[in-house]
Amino acid sequence: KKNIVLWLYENKNLKKADCLIACSRKEAQSLRDFGFNKPIALLSNGVNKKFIDTRINHERVSAFKDKYNILE
Repeated sequence: KKNIVLWLYENKNLKKADCLIACSRKEAQSLRDFGFNKPIALLSNGVNKKFIDTRINHERVSAFKDKYNILE
């Protein structure tokens, strides 16, 4: 699916861009490998690692679901 979208219109958008954005060095390298020569801004993911590493507090999840009447 991504290749179809790329072929239909995204490739044109990427080539016209003044700068590309990548979330990691690996993604930036993939853009280079794909043949894009534009400057690449490396912007980390908006979710910090501490949030990702935090364990889910099931009591808080249950309280949230109860408060907003969310079914299991």
